Amino acid sequence: MSVETTIATLTAMMHRLRSVLDLESSLQIVADTTKSLVPCDGASVRLFDSKREGFLAVARAGESVHAKSAVRLRADMGLIGWVGRHGRPAMVNDTDEDERFESNPDQVMRVRSIVCVPLIIGERVLGVLGATARSSKAFSEAHFETLKFLGDCAAPWIELSRLEALSIRDPLTGLYNRRYLDGRLIQEIGRARRHGHRFSLTMLDLNSFKSINDTYGHVVGDVVLRTVAMRLQNSLRIDDIICRFGGDEFAVLMPETDLVAAQQATERVLEAIGAHPIDLTSDYGVRLAIVAAGGVAELREEDSAETLLDRADRQMFLNKRESHAAKAPLESGDG
Repeated sequence: MSVETTIATLTAMMHRLRSVLDLESSLQIVADTTKSLVPCDGASVRLFDSKREGFLAVARAGESVHAKSAVRLRADMGLIGWVGRHGRPAMVNDTDEDERFESNPDQVMRVRSIVCVPLIIGERVLGVLGATARSSKAFSEAHFETLKFLGDCAAPWIELSRLEALSIRDPLTGLYNRRYLDGRLIQEIGRARRHGHRFSLTMLDLNSFKSINDTYGHVVGDVVLRTVAMRLQNSLRIDDIICRFGGDEFAVLMPETDLVAAQQATERVLEAIGAHPIDLTSDYGVRLAIVAAGGVAELREEDSAETLLDRADRQMFLNKRESHAAKAPLESGDG
């Protein structure tokens, strides 16, 4: 690849990174650019986890965001781990001859050549950018220098996207927070109206959560909230947008979903939340049965984001007050 083409490719990457702020898109752009710049069979970006004990394969070249599997890699494993720990780039053109190389658990091909560069902000390593090839001697010094420069260019944008992602996530559950919900709800309502699509919103609330906190403490309460969040994620569609509304309340935005379909989905969610007690016998000597209440509202012509939220919220509290049953009623016709 000529110098002019390399510069043009890197410039295009920078323009694309400026146009997005979400972390997954930024990482995908970097991974795809890596594969276009060097003769590799695979390229990935791995970021340190929150405890810096390992990496997650958060972007791979050529894969859609939803197709990626976040396979964890220990921070002390292989050449990627070595680069992450030492903050120094490395190129190996025959993995059979380098003791630092170790096959990864998510590796689907035999790797003979590998280049890894650290993504660094100040003195802190965010993660590692890597390119791999099936053949030995696949990478030149020019490829090595190109990837080092790419990593230097990409790291500040990845950090900016990472900070933005943190600002819209609830730190306890990992779900989107209220700040994100407020903006995204307005966007989804606008999109539904532009395209003539149906749109529904579900509000969920845990029954007796205050009693759990008062009886067993906030640590147990946190375990309950994290478990419920996981059950929500496992029981909803990938296009549904799950948010922690606050306290023990959750909101689910359901694009292209009418009222009946939204209720059916909500009933499945409520069943999933209460399907199995949360077993805390080993640490706290208790198994907690969790029951939730839900309310569903479908977007109407006269609705604003506030009125849609209010109708779903009132429906949820009506259900909770009247029966404490894990069943979401259809919205009433009185507004």
